Amino acid sequence: MRPVPAESIQKAVSDRRLQTAIYDSTGRLMQKRRTSIPAELAEPFQQWREQAHQVKKHTLEHLDFYLKQFEENLTRNGGKAVYAATAAEAVGFILSLARNKEISRIVKSKSMTT
Repeated sequence: MRPVPAESIQKAVSDRRLQTAIYDSTGRLMQKRRTSIPAELAEPFQQWREQAHQVKKHTLEHLDFYLKQFEENLTRNGGKAVYAATAAEAVGFILSLARNKEISRIVKSKSMTT
């Protein structure tokens, strides 16, 4: 992933229309959440969100442990973990694998494991 140039960041931060659009959409999202969660679930929902946040934080703080555990489980089940230092390296590996296996179509879905 390439770093975003500082001038691009400054331009986005100074763009009033963009900032208003982000502010408005965030407000709509928060309002939608408030109205879609029944009152009796509001407090448990916040607790669940906090718990999920803590699990994510813990996992990221101990990512080396969880990656090692994942790789061990993956290998035990016949898979192979491949680590890429850059996006270009990852794409290169995928293209090479697809060519070697004579794959003509690759489908990517959004998930935490992609």
